[in-house]
Amino acid sequence: MQDQGQQNRFRRGRLLGVVSGAILLLGCAVAAYLVANLVDLLRPGTLLHGRDFRPTAVIAAALIATAGLWWSLARGHGWAEMLASLVLTEVLLGGLIVFFSGSAAIDSFFLDWFFGVNLYVGLPWLVAIGLSLFKARRHG
Repeated sequence: MQDQGQQNRFRRGRLLGVVSGAILLLGCAVAAYLVANLVDLLRPGTLLHGRDFRPTAVIAAALIATAGLWWSLARGHGWAEMLASLVLTEVLLGGLIVFFSGSAAIDSFFLDWFFGVNLYVGLPWLVAIGLSLFKARRHG
């Protein structure tokens, strides 16, 4: 009986790790948006240029890569949890694109936005996973 309880605690811990990784990803994106707005208050037009989100997205990518590396190495979360967090974030991202576009079709519009955003969200997270695996193997 106790073995079943330990397995349940382990599963809850893994699920909590996956959800907290997705929250970390979203938190980095929100933090980048807040930084861009703060900089824009001090120097208008520096980071926010109409519909061009790339300067803010680069800040988000740097935050995501740094936070992902920290989360993996310092907090001890494995690559599987990080990958599952990314999958959860991708599902949320797809849902947001569908919600804001008003179309559930996976067409060129959806794919353009999905891959475009993933350059700044998914790719830095995958880089963090790769660097943490490289670092772990080097010291392991």
